[in-house]
Amino acid sequence: MNLGEIGFFAAFALAALGSVYGIVAGSLGAIGAWKKGFLNGKNADMSLVFFASFPLSQSLYGFVLMLSIRTALNSAVVIDGVVQNSLPLGVIGLFAGAVIGLCAALQGKVCAAAADAKGETGKGLAQYIIVLGVLETVALFAMAFGMLMVGGLS
Repeated sequence: MNLGEIGFFAAFALAALGSVYGIVAGSLGAIGAWKKGFLNGKNADMSLVFFASFPLSQSLYGFVLMLSIRTALNSAVVIDGVVQNSLPLGVIGLFAGAVIGLCAALQGKVCAAAADAKGETGKGLAQYIIVLGVLETVALFAMAFGMLMVGGLS
């Protein structure tokens, strides 16, 4: 296994780990908001499911970056059994995957707060989505810039 293979796996794995954490955090916020609502005689606000699932998209971004790294590895030049550009591909996968995963994890915390606020007040959905979109944009940037860097190595 070379460093490029580690970056290939890390791009998805780190993004997915962040998504899992974020989904759990957002889900806990939604469940807590539903519980408060039930105790006050309200019906379940199903829009809170949105907050539970929002961090899932970062797994897709990690997957897309992983495929980009795989393509570069498949077309890489091998000299004396050493894959050229293996180190930079590994670094790109590790760091971009970490940024994407961190965005997902932190986005989950914001989702929990948004679910709590929406559940309590019944208002603010558009504002909460805008705030969540900022973190989503950072994850998209990490994926896009990682793919640009991978493309520059091919």
